[in-house]
Amino acid sequence: MDDKKGFVKLYRSMLTWEWYDDINVKILFLHLILTANYEDKKWRGKVIKRGQRVVSIKKLSEELGITMQQTRTAINKLISTHELTNSKFAECNVFTLINYDKFQAVTNELTNVQQTSNKSITNVQQIDN
Repeated sequence: MDDKKGFVKLYRSMLTWEWYDDINVKILFLHLILTANYEDKKWRGKVIKRGQRVVSIKKLSEELGITMQQTRTAINKLISTHELTNSKFAECNVFTLINYDKFQAVTNELTNVQQTSNKSITNVQQIDN
């Protein structure tokens, strides 16, 4: 299964989130939402749960294009407001997005309605064209 398929929910209320104007915190948080496990998976004998990501600070800073210190600072800010936890495992960190399930609830109902709606629009567009 390709982990880059699918989507995440992003609420407009994020515009009023206390860290929204802090670019490093914002990109870290969004990146973790996009790259966290959407289902439990095993990694080196440990279960990495939905909403968690195993990654080193160095790798995370490379992915984000910011320094390791900027990455650590952004992590600490999210930890201070209880949006993220960080625990060590071997040479990596296990980051847990505290409310991942609340914001990324699995709902097939909305997806099916949206897919049907999109198919209808596509069919109408094809007839019009």
